[in-house]
Amino acid sequence: MTLVLPEAAFFALTLPFSLWVAWSDLKFMRISNRLNIVLFCVFLVAGLVFLPLDDYGLRIAIAVAALVIGFIANMLGVMGGGDAKYIAAFIPFIAPEALYEFLFIMSMCLLTAVLVHRLARATPAVRRYTPDWVSWQPGMRFPMGLGLSGGLSFYLAIVGFNLPFAPG
Repeated sequence: MTLVLPEAAFFALTLPFSLWVAWSDLKFMRISNRLNIVLFCVFLVAGLVFLPLDDYGLRIAIAVAALVIGFIANMLGVMGGGDAKYIAAFIPFIAPEALYEFLFIMSMCLLTAVLVHRLARATPAVRRYTPDWVSWQPGMRFPMGLGLSGGLSFYLAIVGFNLPFAPG
C-alpha cells in the first residue's frame, strides 16, 4: 500500500472530526460551530505544510464559496446550518481536480447513511442502547453529518492509501 500525500495526512487529521460529527448529529442533531472552526484551522495549518501555496489559496477560496452557498441553502431550508458550515470546513481537504470523484463517493455515502439510519432507527436493540438520540424521534430530519462524515473519510482513505476505485 502506497501512501499519497497530502490525502493520507488529511485522512488522519480529519477522522476524529468525522467520527465526532457523525455521533453528535445522530445523538443531538447538532454540529458544533466550534468543531467546524477547529477543523478549518486544522486545514489552515496542514495545508501550509502539505500543499503548494497556489493550491492552498484556491482551496481556501473554495471553502469561502461553499460557506456562501451553504448559507443560501440554509436560508432556503434545503440543509441545516451545521451541515452547511461543516461542508465549508472540510471541503478544502478535497483536491479541486478530484471533485467529481469526491461527489460520487459522497452521494453513495449519503444514500447508504440514510438506509443505515432508517434501519438502525427501526431496530429495537439499537433503540434500547441509544434511547435519548434525537435523530431517532419521529418527524426528525435526517442527520446529514453522518453521511457527510462518511463521504469525507472514505474519499480521503481511498485516495490517501491508493485504494482501487472506479466510479461509474
